[in-house]
Amino acid sequence: MRTNERFKDAYWADQTQTIVIGGAGGIGSYLTLLLARTGRHYIQLYDMDRVEDVNIGGQLFKTSDIGQHKANAVRNTVNSFCANTHISVYNRYDSRSSVSPIMFSAFDNMSSRKLMFDKWESGWKPLLTAAGISMEALEDKYQYLYVDGRMSAEFIQIFFVTPSRAARYREHLFDDASVPDEVCSFKATSHFGAMIAARMVQGFTAFLANKKLRDDVYELPFLVTENGPLFQTLVEF
Repeated sequence: MRTNERFKDAYWADQTQTIVIGGAGGIGSYLTLLLARTGRHYIQLYDMDRVEDVNIGGQLFKTSDIGQHKANAVRNTVNSFCANTHISVYNRYDSRSSVSPIMFSAFDNMSSRKLMFDKWESGWKPLLTAAGISMEALEDKYQYLYVDGRMSAEFIQIFFVTPSRAARYREHLFDDASVPDEVCSFKATSHFGAMIAARMVQGFTAFLANKKLRDDVYELPFLVTENGPLFQTLVEF
């Protein structure tokens, strides 16, 4: 099947990656679909929740998915769209869960974000001292990427973290108690869920292009913020 015919010559195409995604809801459901359509990847998707009727309006689920585990429902939907990607599903992401050089945080809480980031960092940080590798040399391998997506109904924030940006990213981690409560009836929308997922995948493909070219041809930002009501996008490098 020529499913990748329309973008087969992209620098980021035809790469196979192992990807860990934490969360299969408002961000993760759309993210999994869009990532699967970029190539022949192995995706490990974590989410312990079940689909409820309140999820239908803001997440990539069908009414027939109600009652199913979210990760299973996402896998079934993605499999109907994409024949090349293999998706394994798991429950809660915890200290025993998988680590990969490429990881996506699509959680709805800060404690899970911090746990996943700590595990991602543990995959490369020991190399700096054990083998005497400098941060610059490790960065040059173009293999480590952590993407953190945060969203409310009409606001998105995405962090693209590489090893040299790890300390800078930690400044944006805080306790869940510090997160303001959202109005229950205005927490998520499908179009912003699809928007943040698309931007996260945009950064991922830029990362893969640079990896193939062994050069920073694509600019990968550190932080992208979108204020929906103002149609305002801020990008920090």
